[in-house]
Amino acid sequence: MGTQFYYRGYLTSCNYSCEYCPFSKRKMTAEQEKKDRETLEKFLCQMEAETEEHALQIVPYGEALVHSYYWEAMAKFSRIRTEVYTGCQTNLSFPVEQMVSFFESCGGEKRKLRLWCTFHPSMTSVDTFVSQCRKLAQAGIAYCVGVVGDPDEYSSIQTLREELPEEIYVWINRMEGIKKRYTETEIQEFQKIDPYFFLELQHFRADSNLCRHSVFQEAKGDRYFCNLHAAQAGRSSDNHSCKRKECNCYLAYCNRMDIKELLFFQPYPAFRIPVYPKGIFLDVDGTLIAEGERALSDSLTEKIRWLAKKSKLYLATALPFAEAMAKCRKIIDCLSGGVFADGGHILVWKQTEHGQRKILWEEVKSVGTLSKSLRCRTYQIRGVVYKYTLLCRRKQGWMPGEAEALIQKIENSVNNRDSIKIHREKRHIGITSVDADKKTGVEMICTREGIAPEEGMAIGNDAEDLPMLSLFPRSLYVE
Repeated sequence: MGTQFYYRGYLTSCNYSCEYCPFSKRKMTAEQEKKDRETLEKFLCQMEAETEEHALQIVPYGEALVHSYYWEAMAKFSRIRTEVYTGCQTNLSFPVEQMVSFFESCGGEKRKLRLWCTFHPSMTSVDTFVSQCRKLAQAGIAYCVGVVGDPDEYSSIQTLREELPEEIYVWINRMEGIKKRYTETEIQEFQKIDPYFFLELQHFRADSNLCRHSVFQEAKGDRYFCNLHAAQAGRSSDNHSCKRKECNCYLAYCNRMDIKELLFFQPYPAFRIPVYPKGIFLDVDGTLIAEGERALSDSLTEKIRWLAKKSKLYLATALPFAEAMAKCRKIIDCLSGGVFADGGHILVWKQTEHGQRKILWEEVKSVGTLSKSLRCRTYQIRGVVYKYTLLCRRKQGWMPGEAEALIQKIENSVNNRDSIKIHREKRHIGITSVDADKKTGVEMICTREGIAPEEGMAIGNDAEDLPMLSLFPRSLYVE
């Protein structure tokens, strides 16, 4: 991804009067507005000189989009060849049709526009706000919707979620200054609305070494890592190191590289608009199921079931089909198929109305025959053997030299060593066809199911998974 830029100008006014906000009902003078506009134009010139791909999120102290000069500037930003997305935070109180029309008249590219829309229950109704959102959708503008997590406003927040299309992400920010902790019930209620709400309650210790490259620029031209770094460094002469204790707001922690849950917001998470892949390929042992466990945890099961509403899920595992299904029994109805037995067996199905699986297509790669002197498990479908497994009976795994000796024996037992592939793991040795591997199986599913590289994702946890992970721009290696 390119650099994520943030910009905050001199604007410090808002047309809303929220009691907690220092900018409520504050208006700029003509001189202040002129200064803010001139500074914005100066920043535009800087961005026009950017030669690398980037995205821009405008994060004003107040409401910017009630001012036409911000729309004019965003139109110009969107025309920059290297600017992938142009966005702004807003309370969505502007006349949508009028401003979008003005944006287009200034040559703006709507496909690049990203709006972060915040609902203020004390200032507008759910019906009015949702009506504004529908106008954005009709105009073809990408957006997200959010609200501060005030437990007293839960009813209106829930109604907001129900009234908006399912594909629109509704985020909930932790309420600042709350005098008591959220109760477990409140957390669960907000979590049902925003599956990422738990991130708001975590404590991410600030560490600039864990931040991806981003630039937060203030009106006077100073640049920082993020908005929190700007607030910290603004009190000292040092803006080259981060002395914050925590990354305790989304605009700060969204830049971190150690938060796996933000994978779906890549490559530019600042806009808070998730993009879910068409297909996700999941390793089982060590990824879905922890070492020593036999089934998915309840918490991960809940997340997988939610994710299945967004993307088609496939397994990609060394386990044969029956063993994989036994371990993943909690989510079988969420799956669309998978690559099993290290690619020896590839299967795609669809769930019927009656909860059954209807096989759409299947591929089995024959591994041939091994010497009967080798005591191993044999996996086959309709008489075609696709995998052999030699198990180690000891929990601690192979003794020194034992696995190597077995591998040599396997190689001596086949007519053509180049026709098989040997997979060694902690407690077993697997043998499949040389044409079978996870990467090839995943590629086959993608080709036949119409999943382009940018539409897919893989998640795995060991070296065997790396070729599969390399197929997609967005993949996750679980350590």
